[in-house]
Amino acid sequence: MRPDNQGIRIDGASSHAHGDSTTLRFRAPAFDQTRVPTPSTPDAPFAAGDELFWVAELYQGAKHVGSAPHQCTADGAGFLLCQASAVLPGGEVTFQTALDLDSAAAVPVPVTGGSGCYRHASGQLEIDFNDDGSSRWALSLRGVCS
Repeated sequence: MRPDNQGIRIDGASSHAHGDSTTLRFRAPAFDQTRVPTPSTPDAPFAAGDELFWVAELYQGAKHVGSAPHQCTADGAGFLLCQASAVLPGGEVTFQTALDLDSAAAVPVPVTGGSGCYRHASGQLEIDFNDDGSSRWALSLRGVCS
């Protein structure tokens, strides 16, 4: 029987029982960013209902290990309500959060689900944003398979 991740490993994702935890670290430059403004306020910074889509490519050192498509909607009160998935070897991890547009602080993001090797995963992603638009991710997980 083949393991769920089909023999593919990313750094920090070695064998773990469902109760153990691991932290995966990524460099995540953003690509293909698209903003869809509401028709009534096309030039406003972020108006309620504006949508933003982008893909962060996930790297460990020079090695590309996955991608993370994002979809966010502005609430009109200074937050983006976001959903994202990290597509990694062996499955996906999903997230959901509210990003404060006025804060440059690290963002803690709860894991809301997963598939494949991450189907029993729980934990948190911490995102540190860089001035160049990229970010650094520290994904702390429990319940991942080897």
